[in-house]
Amino acid sequence: MGAGSAECPIHKLDVRVCKIPTDFPEQDGTFTWDSTSLVIVNAHAGGRSGTGFSYANEAAAVLIKKNLADVVTDCDAMVPTTASRPCLLPRSSLVAM
Repeated sequence: MGAGSAECPIHKLDVRVCKIPTDFPEQDGTFTWDSTSLVIVNAHAGGRSGTGFSYANEAAAVLIKKNLADVVTDCDAMVPTTASRPCLLPRSSLVAM
């Protein structure tokens, strides 16, 4: 699903989830948890890689792997996605998950 004319095309995304245990169970009055999850993405383009992360559930990693990776592959890493690809995903692809 490439953009075709990218000067620095993204050729690969590596996605992983890191689960970091808390020192003790934490709570906010509605929920209790014993770990925090980080989703980490490395985008590879032009012989280099860039890293981004978010505190998110592993479901975010699944969304990136199954949907967003195909959308950004071959897009120019130096151009914002909205400029190089105006329509990222059909809504149905998110609903289908």
